[in-house]
Amino acid sequence: ADYLRDQFFVDQPDDAWRDAAHAMKGAAQAVGAWRLAGLCDQAETCVGDDPVKSERRAGLVIAIRRQLSDVAREALILLRTKR
Repeated sequence: ADYLRDQFFVDQPDDAWRDAAHAMKGAAQAVGAWRLAGLCDQAETCVGDDPVKSERRAGLVIAIRRQLSDVAREALILLRTKR
């Protein structure tokens, strides 16, 4: 989770941003983390000459990190109950 979380930062080039969003979206979909996948889907489109791109990215980074923490916490709970 830490590795994925650290892939996003507001000022990164568009290609790197889109690639990070796409990779995390795929990982989220693979484990059924649909809210996280939806946020990543939004992040994929946050590129180009948008005059408020930095602000949009900042909001998405916060939301993605929070959701990623929730997913990781839920995964730990599931792992503990399976034992």
